[in-house]
This record gives sequence, structure tokens and C-alpha cells, in this order.
Amino acid sequence: MTNEEYKVTLKLVGTFELDPPVLEESPEVEELKAENEELKAENERLKAALTPSIHTMARYSGAYEFDTTWVSDRGYEATTRVCVPWTTLKEIMRDIADHALTPTNTGKDDG
Repeated sequence: MTNEEYKVTLKLVGTFELDPPVLEESPEVEELKAENEELKAENERLKAALTPSIHTMARYSGAYEFDTTWVSDRGYEATTRVCVPWTTLKEIMRDIADHALTPTNTGKDDG
């Protein structure tokens, strides 16, 4: 809004001059704006971290492994380290993102 005066004419009553509403920026309003911007930036970072992309693939591929033990046909026991496949990581990311968007999600650890 501008700082010009507004005139309102009422039928059969007369003319009244009104000042436009002025919103003064208080320190509390400035703090809320800054917090809002921080939350927006955090939200964007979280969405990027949970969205499968070339960047998340480079970050997470090979980062998660598990050992599996098996017995050969000759009776020898062996342990093999297996990397979690990218397709599985994408499914996990999608499940986490879906859970985060669930309206009933309280943000507390479900266990």
C-alpha cells in the first residue's frame, strides 16, 4: 500500500478521509520472518535429501552394507559383504518421504 490518503464517500452521509492501514515491522515480526525463511530452507534441504537423484545416488550408493553367511556345496562356511542396491535405497527414501507427508505423523519415532 502507498502512503496516499484514501477517500471514502458514503451515500447521503458525506465524505470521510481515512489513512491507509500501516503495518509496522516489529522485532517479533522480523524474527518470525527469519524463522520462516530458515524453515523453508530446511524443508528444501530435506526434500532434496529424500528425492532420488544423481546427487543422492552418489551420496548413498555403497554407503550401506550387510554381511551374509552361507555354506557352500562342499560344506565350507563363508561370509560375503553385500551392498544395499540403489533400487532398494530409492524405495526406502520414498517410504520415508511418504511417512513424513502423512497428516497423522507426529514427528516422534515410531520405533
